[in-house]
Amino acid sequence: MSYKAASIKKSDSERRYIFFYVAILSMPVFLVSALILIEMHDPKVDPRAAAAMRIAPTGIPDTDNAYYALFGASLSEDQYPHAFGMRYVALNNAWATEKDAGHSPSREQLTAMEAQNKVLAWHGETKSLCNVQTDCLTEYSNHRQRIEMLLHDNPIRLARYHALYSYRGYRDTMFERMDGFNNAPYFGNAEHETILAQIGLEAIGGNLEGALRDLVADTAYWRRVLAGSNNWLSRSVSAAYLSRNYALASELVMKYQSSPLLENGLSAMLLPLSQQELDWSGVLRSTCFQPEVHVFLDQTNKYAASGRATRWFSYLIYRPNATINLLYQYVDKIQVLGSVPGYALIDTTHQLNGDYVKVNNVYRADAIYNFAGKILVAVAAQPPERMAKNIARIHNLEGAQRLLHLQLDIVRDRVTQQGIDAYLAKSAVALYDPYRNQPFRWDSVKHELWFEGINPGGKSTLSLDQRIAIRI
Repeated sequence: MSYKAASIKKSDSERRYIFFYVAILSMPVFLVSALILIEMHDPKVDPRAAAAMRIAPTGIPDTDNAYYALFGASLSEDQYPHAFGMRYVALNNAWATEKDAGHSPSREQLTAMEAQNKVLAWHGETKSLCNVQTDCLTEYSNHRQRIEMLLHDNPIRLARYHALYSYRGYRDTMFERMDGFNNAPYFGNAEHETILAQIGLEAIGGNLEGALRDLVADTAYWRRVLAGSNNWLSRSVSAAYLSRNYALASELVMKYQSSPLLENGLSAMLLPLSQQELDWSGVLRSTCFQPEVHVFLDQTNKYAASGRATRWFSYLIYRPNATINLLYQYVDKIQVLGSVPGYALIDTTHQLNGDYVKVNNVYRADAIYNFAGKILVAVAAQPPERMAKNIARIHNLEGAQRLLHLQLDIVRDRVTQQGIDAYLAKSAVALYDPYRNQPFRWDSVKHELWFEGINPGGKSTLSLDQRIAIRI
């Protein structure tokens, strides 16, 4: 082999070695560059997510919307709750809009208005008016003096509560933000419990017709709230209050079952729950998505206002649009809980637990992209079981309404206690136990018609753990 040929061969070998080493050394640079390019990509917000971020128009004139009147329960006597509520909501929404734009607006005016709504305090205790849920009438009779004192000491707040009945509709219109949410702009449980106690005393005093009329009026109002609300809290409150109303109605039927006033007097309460009342999927979407998205946007604004180095670092680990889309994908899956029938709620919840585990695990294969966003979504995502427990309120209410319907039918048809099992076996599907999709059960020892519901405040494992019953 000539010297020239050997030199060429050696040169080719050196070039190959150099190319190999350059390739090895450039690999990290290539990977980092590719990672940066991947991280720089932030997709457009999913159109469905963008639509879910907006509050839908109410379709209710402000003057007919009871929502505003709820803000002024504790105002001084010379102020008008509805006007106060409209001012407060407008001011809050302006504050939220400014905050979403990346500014730091002051809540000073809102805080001042909230202080105005602490002037007229409630006097008296209502928690122990009815501890025995299946025999409140006896409790009311025993606490007559206390109830009369509550009525005497709180005339303005009770008058404001009664004024809610005159509104034709209900719709939440306030933009909710995690760091500025007004703690429940609702008339408290005290007013509602006092009104129920007053209705009970009215019936005990011999005015059953008036008691039924007042109970139906209160029920009609809270059903308007239940149907019109797009907020988790107002839905839960209205469902809880309605369950109390139906329990009292069943007691009245039990005590005065020979009265011809019952069937006609309670007929309005037997109207089946509407699709708007039963379907909580939209409420779940708006409550579990809208406020959380604005936390993401707030984080984006904070990064934008930070130093250059922080901005560049955040640019590599946080993609706001991808974060919004990721949360929406999860919420879009679990919102089915709001529309499934009661008998499918537990199984559907268990099926969705896997989606929660996945979104809650930030140390997964795709965590390299939008790592900070995945952490935010993991924090924001609500467990399906927690959602299901709240949604169970509507199925518990559905069961209580069906029990009242059957109770009135049994009284009207003069069914003996020995014949109740056979009577239930022939009941219409529309009057089945909502959780078993089978006829309700009869307890001949306790003389109770009953079903097992879900306790919203019960143990962590989702199960049928609350006995709901009426006496016959």
